[in-house]
Amino acid sequence: MNLTLGKTETIAASVLLVVILFGAFLFFAYRPAMQTIASYRAQEEEVKRTIESNRLTLGRLQEARKEASEVEMKIVNLMSKMPDRPEIPSLLVQLEDVAEKSGARIQTFKPSTPNAAGAYQVVPVDVSLKSEFNGVPTLGGSLVEFLYRLDNFPRLITVNSIQIARSGMERTLTVTLKLNAFCLSGQSASQAGTQTAAPSQ
Repeated sequence: MNLTLGKTETIAASVLLVVILFGAFLFFAYRPAMQTIASYRAQEEEVKRTIESNRLTLGRLQEARKEASEVEMKIVNLMSKMPDRPEIPSLLVQLEDVAEKSGARIQTFKPSTPNAAGAYQVVPVDVSLKSEFNGVPTLGGSLVEFLYRLDNFPRLITVNSIQIARSGMERTLTVTLKLNAFCLSGQSASQAGTQTAAPSQ
């Protein structure tokens, strides 16, 4: 039996075959390819997010390292200003040096018993001196100069209070300071507390 298709049927069959082949291509080739591409793009975005997150983390770590280095330097600087022992005599010498360069005169120097504060000790010290408020260091002394030099003291100290008094019309002031000097450890509290050095005249 011979089956002969006419021109119209041949065209229709050809179109149908093309549609079938195109559908098969879409289903078996194009669609999986697009899904793979979409998967790759999702992975790419995830990698980009990971890289950005790691970059931010690295930035924070670098900043933290910088801050840690700065803190470490500050700690080293503070430790260099904290002797192992109270060293009361050397503290007096340093204060007298500051007073001499400021033109002031230390009258009394009275350290008290050190107080333990964790890894270090605090040595309370009462100091009184004679000075003008803002005079010339070589002509009566300058309290302002003394306090400025005290701010750059070679040993770690703090000024807790300052009392200033003047007798009558005198220019010279009597200044009383309560200081805290810091040290790490070492000499016993009783030993340091009993040392009351008299300033040199």
